Amino acid sequence: FGAAEQIEQMKFVAVNSSPPGPGTNEAGLGLFRYTTPCGVVYGHTGSFPGYTQWAASTADGTRSVTTTLNIAEPAGALLDRLREVQAQAVCALLGH
Repeated sequence: FGAAEQIEQMKFVAVNSSPPGPGTNEAGLGLFRYTTPCGVVYGHTGSFPGYTQWAASTADGTRSVTTTLNIAEPAGALLDRLREVQAQAVCALLGH
């Protein structure tokens, strides 16, 4: 594969995935596609002891956003609020 083909394979979406992000999360080969009311971004989520991170960018990679929360596994109302903040960040990123 060349670079362009590798990127397309990374964006290829096989199934819905977990953990969810803002909107619908569908996993590719290394990237998640997040479909939100404001549009689609590509990124990934993960955790490190004591932290939860999420990063996403536009399909062309020219704009990106990240969130970090200093709680390893947010749940309940805190997780709901985190998803709201992430969705708002995506809308701002996409100019909505």
